[in-house]
Amino acid sequence: MSLENKVFLISGAVVVISAILLLPAGSIFVSGQSLEKFIPLGASGIFVYIISSLILLYLGIKLAVYTRSYDFPFIRRILTKASLRNNLLDALKHSLFSAIIVWLALIGIRNIFSSFLKTLPYSFYYGYNNIFHLLAVNWSSSLFEEIAFHLLLFNLFLLIFGFVKPKHLRSFLAYLLTAVVFSFYFIPEMLGVLSVPQIMEVPHSLILSLFVYNGTLGVVLNILYRKEGLESAVIAHFVLNLLLRM
Repeated sequence: MSLENKVFLISGAVVVISAILLLPAGSIFVSGQSLEKFIPLGASGIFVYIISSLILLYLGIKLAVYTRSYDFPFIRRILTKASLRNNLLDALKHSLFSAIIVWLALIGIRNIFSSFLKTLPYSFYYGYNNIFHLLAVNWSSSLFEEIAFHLLLFNLFLLIFGFVKPKHLRSFLAYLLTAVVFSFYFIPEMLGVLSVPQIMEVPHSLILSLFVYNGTLGVVLNILYRKEGLESAVIAHFVLNLLLRM
């Protein structure tokens, strides 16, 4: 079995276990989130989550290998029996540091754009059934979003812009477009709308503030993925989610 397939099997097992943990946790959408009534999560939702995550994961790993980008460096080091301890500790430090810095930045952005953001139907504060619910929901969402955006989409953009010279410009375009898509992913939920025409009716100032707010998170996590690998980006995303729920 190839190394890439082994990486997929181990990371895929993490995805499946994370999804199964959602069953006792209840709905992945908790009170305060505007789409809860539209997308409940039951056994069928868990199945869709698993299948979609595994497909994105497989494609993302293939793209990362092709573009020579990091995917799961720590899993690869374990499989190849390479030195891990110091690299893992450094990555954890970078993940926690990045999460705290982005947390402080988002708090500042939220205050700057408070006149716009306070009009949102979306709440920045959540209600969870218990601590297990809190951890399971935020871990699974962090894992899925990092796989979808920074493992798959970012590497897809690197592939699409492979003809662009110099290399730094190609990376810049991939970072930029990934951040834009990442930002837009959250906007319908934060606005409480489900269609593009409804979004177009929203004041441009509010849309801009949301792009800045979400884009800040997307850019930093993207850089962390590129420098340290997906494991570090997922950990940072998870820690940041917990900090934002405080």
